Amino acid sequence: MTTREEDFVKEIFTASTHDLIMFFSNKGKLYKLRGYEIPEAGRTAKGTAIVNLLSLDNGEKISAIIPIQNIAEGKYLLMATKNGIIKKTPLSEYDTSRRTGLQGIALKEDDELISVKLTDGEDNVVMVTRRRIMYNI
Repeated sequence: MTTREEDFVKEIFTASTHDLIMFFSNKGKLYKLRGYEIPEAGRTAKGTAIVNLLSLDNGEKISAIIPIQNIAEGKYLLMATKNGIIKKTPLSEYDTSRRTGLQGIALKEDDELISVKLTDGEDNVVMVTRRRIMYNI
């Protein structure tokens, strides 16, 4: 795989063509595509810009990608913002077919979504910042 000079690999995941790929933007919006809706690329290809696949608003960038095999009960999305807001929501609440995006978390004007993780609701969460450690047991 080759990359452009300013690009770098941040995360690699495995997904089937029928898996649901959830994209979360820094503005708290959720976009979804099926695996087969993402174009295949050759070994030496430089890829396709995400703005060509999703209808992102101005200033929006993707901050997290979660592959989902099936939307099952007992699964949650844990979202964290720049200002330290944490939200745990059942995955089933995001089972919609809206193509223009769905507001996953309401953010204040100076806040942005930085991370999203899939959990079963029983995991321990540790958040580390430069100033302090926050944890949930």
